Amino acid sequence: AYELSVGLVGSEMCIRDRALNLRDSCIDVIGGNSEDEYAPLCREDRFEYVSIEKASELGDIIMVLLPDEVTPEIYSNEISKGVTAGKTVGFASGYCVCYEQISFPKDVNVIMVAPRMLGELCRSFYLEGKGYLSMISVHQDFDGKALEITLALAKGIGSLKDMAMETTFKDETELDLFTEQALLPAFAVALKASVEILIDSNYNKTESMLELYM
Repeated sequence: AYELSVGLVGSEMCIRDRALNLRDSCIDVIGGNSEDEYAPLCREDRFEYVSIEKASELGDIIMVLLPDEVTPEIYSNEISKGVTAGKTVGFASGYCVCYEQISFPKDVNVIMVAPRMLGELCRSFYLEGKGYLSMISVHQDFDGKALEITLALAKGIGSLKDMAMETTFKDETELDLFTEQALLPAFAVALKASVEILIDSNYNKTESMLELYM
């Protein structure tokens, strides 16, 4: 029911699959990207291609799909100029909002739609008619429609053919960090130790690797 344009700002590798899904869901998409090696891909896909600053100005919904470590600076220098009254600013990660690295005017919505899989899988699932889990959240609801817009975006990228789970920016961020900084390093150490024990115990290397793989 929304006739809104979505400005996706980020690196082309981050936004391409999401942009394709939204466009295939009949949503007007504007790609905001640096003039880098990925720019030709954006043009090949026949998207309106502009600077990050211009996409932020043109989009009714501004989806920020940048790496967390560069988001605050780019938001301050380029995106914030387009964050005007009544707009919606969305993220695919809660990090910069959770740790208050970005501030927002009071007259905008601030939301999150965070798929729990890689962009290329979001695209392949969409093309196969499958859904996938996304974490969603409303951080700031200016016009009372922030959750509706969040769900509309989740539907547009194909997630709602499976499900979306409502959370907070804080929980999404801290659970993500726990997985990346606690679980995965521990798993890597355990795997390395398992390999060393089996090899030192003179088990066949190929059999050992296949068993661990299984």
